[in-house]
Amino acid sequence: MDKSLQPGVDWPDEIRDALKNAHTVVIVVKDWDKWLGVLPRGRRRVDDPKDWILQELLALSQNKKIIPVLIHPETQMIALEDLPPDIRKLPEKQQVCLNRDTWDRDLKFLIETACPELKNSTVEPPAVRSFSVADIAQRCEATLQAFNEKSVAEWPAVQPKRFVEPHIAMRGDFLDRSDKREAEPATGSNQSLLSDQEKLQPGHETAVEQYRRLFAKRKKSHLGARICLTEDSGAGKSIFTRHLRMVFSTPAGQAILFDGKPGLVVRWEGHEKTWPFDLRQALEKEVQDTAVAHGITGQQVADYAIAQHRVCLILDALDQVTHDFTPKGDRIDRSELLDRIFRFLNSEEGQHCHVVVTGRSYAITGDGEDGWRFPADTWAFATLEGFDQQQQTLYLRDSLVNREMRDFIPSYQDVSELLEVPVILSLVADIAEADPRPRPEVRLDQFKSRGDVYREAHAKLAERAAKSPGIKANLNARSRWEVILSAAAFAMMCDERQRRSYTVSGEHGVLNLRAAAASWARGLNGSSFEIADKDWEELANFSQLTNHATLERSSDSALGWKHRGWMEYFAGLYLARYAPPEADNIVADFTNDPDWYWVWRFAIEMPEHVADKTVRTRSLSHLFHRPQSGRRPNELIYRSWKVLEATSAGRDVLESFRAEYRQLLTGNNPIARQPWPPPRLSDFEDSVTVWFLWVFPFAVLRYSCVGR
Repeated sequence: MDKSLQPGVDWPDEIRDALKNAHTVVIVVKDWDKWLGVLPRGRRRVDDPKDWILQELLALSQNKKIIPVLIHPETQMIALEDLPPDIRKLPEKQQVCLNRDTWDRDLKFLIETACPELKNSTVEPPAVRSFSVADIAQRCEATLQAFNEKSVAEWPAVQPKRFVEPHIAMRGDFLDRSDKREAEPATGSNQSLLSDQEKLQPGHETAVEQYRRLFAKRKKSHLGARICLTEDSGAGKSIFTRHLRMVFSTPAGQAILFDGKPGLVVRWEGHEKTWPFDLRQALEKEVQDTAVAHGITGQQVADYAIAQHRVCLILDALDQVTHDFTPKGDRIDRSELLDRIFRFLNSEEGQHCHVVVTGRSYAITGDGEDGWRFPADTWAFATLEGFDQQQQTLYLRDSLVNREMRDFIPSYQDVSELLEVPVILSLVADIAEADPRPRPEVRLDQFKSRGDVYREAHAKLAERAAKSPGIKANLNARSRWEVILSAAAFAMMCDERQRRSYTVSGEHGVLNLRAAAASWARGLNGSSFEIADKDWEELANFSQLTNHATLERSSDSALGWKHRGWMEYFAGLYLARYAPPEADNIVADFTNDPDWYWVWRFAIEMPEHVADKTVRTRSLSHLFHRPQSGRRPNELIYRSWKVLEATSAGRDVLESFRAEYRQLLTGNNPIARQPWPPPRLSDFEDSVTVWFLWVFPFAVLRYSCVGR
């Protein structure tokens, strides 16, 4: 009707007149989403009295013959309560459905229903644009090929400026989830998909071969592969999934999954854009624009690709999935959203799709809240290996300038393990590139420990954020960021679940964390430091301005660290610089907790100009006290010895420790009362300490016995 309007006419009046004079009104329904969905301004389009679709539907109140027409069987008639009162009769009208397979017959029935006078007429209905099955298949193939080419073309825009193909290993600790809610971890080491020799030959061909081997590990319980890749944050999972999508869109990747034919490879990320609650519909929308350019619909392409077993769904960042909204604006919480997604994956259509899911290890393995969704008889489990020296060298090639890693980072031996994490390696590269000296002269002498890397990286990130427009960040504000991060990290380390996931989710959880952090910050160094709401807002800005390099998420509903090491570093900084006496009782409970090992290490190794002598001495003194259970942390005692010797209060702690050992030697059973077995020699850096703690006491004991 709109195309019949002449230029210059008053089209609102023309539409109203046409509806007024019409005997029958045909309402064609393809998708209610846009009309019923919530607009950016906060209300639905259907509730706008000026909306022309609504005004056209008001013909319902004019006693017209109304025929709702559904374009395909999947289109559902709208519910009464979703419509304004004036048009709530619409769902009560008998509908007509136009199916692709019976289009001509259905259209003829519609015309005869709308215009009964044509039923026995010899007038032929107008020509309808329809395609044969073969023509649709040909157009679907062309659409898939164009969609693949688009995915490959997008890769340079999302590829990091320093990209090194990851190495993948199959997890040796697969979980046997015979029980839906309980899991028993199996034993075994991870199995790398590449040989040591192949790892020395990075490039596209090696990556393709690795992905081929990955999908060869698939279980045979489904037509499509089910791969679950788990690793900590910052290990490169998101880059891996983007690269995977690009590879499977190339002819080499198509040969792995789709017998050399183009497929429909789609990726969603829980962090940037949450997983869609309706995967089937989202799949159609992803390919819709490309399909329309080839004269068909996204649904036709999705139908064709699923039937041909040529769909690969890449679902990244499971642990960061939060919630979604229906077209009507109803909130779907995380649990229901995941239920709907996995219901589709386990449906007949879903089993035809290849699926790759990534997430942090804690969420999927062991007692993770989502682990039960991944039965071991269906899913193959993989992980990303840390960057080896070859990959580190390749990643830092611009900074190395043909040098060895030890020439670039003199203490490489001490920090090499940390550099296996891509996000840390990226920070090191940024620091090197910011150095004003010529590249061959740049040496990162400041990196003597893991703490040095984190401290330098945080300083650079804070400096960069402070210079960004839109945020007021002077030196004092940067110090406040540090205090808040330290207090939050300490509060999370005190909670077993939070320290293992390094994430707090949900508004209630975030409120509790903020209250705990404010409490631990309030008494630091005897001051009355208060954390206000605006401080958390600035911290969120800081996180965004630093590309979430430290805090991966900071909002009213979630707070999560980019990597566990960041949380441990700031908790160690809290012990070395900020911890008030009120924290002593809490700190004493974690002296020999393995989860706290690196917190203590960071506190011990914090430089003197960063640490507060009084605060650090008080914190480290707990390492020398007898724990409630278990052994003293002997290695940490050794490492902190020199730190305590530097202060009078520390020397008092050491003297008390020596006195306790002397008391042990005069007891009835001195051997049984000492920590036993003695620590491994490899745990110590100085054999003199071994002699002092073990050989000397036993020598004295033997001498005393001989003297008697």
